[in-house]
Amino acid sequence: FPQGMRLIVPLDPEGLRRSTLLSPEGIERMLAEEHVPPRQETSDESMAAFVHRRFGEEALTVFGDSLLAGIHAASPQELSIQATFPEYVELERRFGSLIRGMREQAKMANASGKTGTMSSFVAPIGGVQELAETLARQLTGTVRTGARVCRIRGHAKVVLTSGEELEGSAILLTAPARVAGELLTEVAPEAGRLLRELQTVSTATVSLGFSAEEIGTELAGYGFVVPRSEDLHITACTWSSTKLAHRAPPGYVLVRVFFGGAGREQDIEAHDAQLIAWAREDLKRTLAVHATPVVTYIHRWRQASPVYAVGHREIVRTIRAAVPEWVLLAGAAYDGVGIPDCVRQGSEAARLLGGRGYNAAH
Repeated sequence: FPQGMRLIVPLDPEGLRRSTLLSPEGIERMLAEEHVPPRQETSDESMAAFVHRRFGEEALTVFGDSLLAGIHAASPQELSIQATFPEYVELERRFGSLIRGMREQAKMANASGKTGTMSSFVAPIGGVQELAETLARQLTGTVRTGARVCRIRGHAKVVLTSGEELEGSAILLTAPARVAGELLTEVAPEAGRLLRELQTVSTATVSLGFSAEEIGTELAGYGFVVPRSEDLHITACTWSSTKLAHRAPPGYVLVRVFFGGAGREQDIEAHDAQLIAWAREDLKRTLAVHATPVVTYIHRWRQASPVYAVGHREIVRTIRAAVPEWVLLAGAAYDGVGIPDCVRQGSEAARLLGGRGYNAAH
C-alpha cells in the first residue's frame, strides 16, 4: 500500500510515486485531485463517478473498487457516495479537494493537540457475540433472547413464533431490512415494501489456521484486498491473528479469506471442499503459502450485506417517515454498516424514543 495514503486519499506525493500499483500517469492524475473543481450539484452520485471525477480511472480500478466498494461487497457503479462516504462529500464541499481538506483537518488537529489515534482493529476476546451477551446482562427490565418475532400488529404489539403476544409502548426494530419489511407489513405497508426492496448481497468467509513454522511467510500488516481485474476467486484476505490479539494460540496463525459480493454471489454456493480449495490456491498464488491448514471454518452470509445504492439516504428518509411514531429503525441497513455505526444508531434511537416520552418504565 502506498505510503501516506488515507484510504483512497494520497497525502504523501513521493510515497505514491514510489508505488508500482499505478502507471506514472495514473499517479500524477491522483495527485492532481487538488486542482479538480468541486461538483456544484447536490444530488447523489455513485461512488464510481465520484472517484473517477476526483482521482481518475486508474484510481477507481485499483483503489475504488477493492478498497471503498470492497467494504460493502458491492459495485462502485451502484453505491452511493453520500451514503457510504459522506465525509468525502463534505471535504469536497468545504475545501474543494479531499487532499486539501485532509491536510487542513490534520493541521487543525495538531493545533488542538488532538493527535493521538486508537487502533481501528479491536474486538472482544471471545468474539463479537460478547457484545450481545454483555448487553443482555447490563440492561434493566425484562430481557428475552432466542425469542423470534413473526408479526407486529396494533400499537406496539409483537407476536412471537410461539404464539405469545407482547405489548409495549414503542418498538425499536434492528432486524435486517427484509425481515423488518415483513414485520411491518400490517402497521406500515409502504415502509415494509420499501424495506423489502433495499438491495443486499451475499458473502462467505473461509478461515484457515496454519502452523506458524510451516506457513513460511511473515504476515506483517493486516491483509490485502483484490481488485476485480485480478484473476482470483477471493475478494480479500485478513490476517486475523496479526490484526487482532487472541485469535490463534501461540505457534499458529489464522487467515480469513472472503468470497462473493456483487457479481460473484454464485461462488458462495460452492460446496465446502471447493471453497477451501479456492482459498488455498489463491493463498499459494498471492502469499506462496503451501502449508496444509490444521483447522478450517466456513461461514456463509446470504443476503446479509446491505448495498447503499444511489439515492439510499432519500429512500431511508422516506421509510422512516412512513412508519408510526412508536416504531424506530436502526441497524446496518440504514446509516452505516460497521459496529460503531450500529452502536451510534441504537443510542440515537433510544434518545429519540425518550424524547417522545417512551421509556423502559412504560
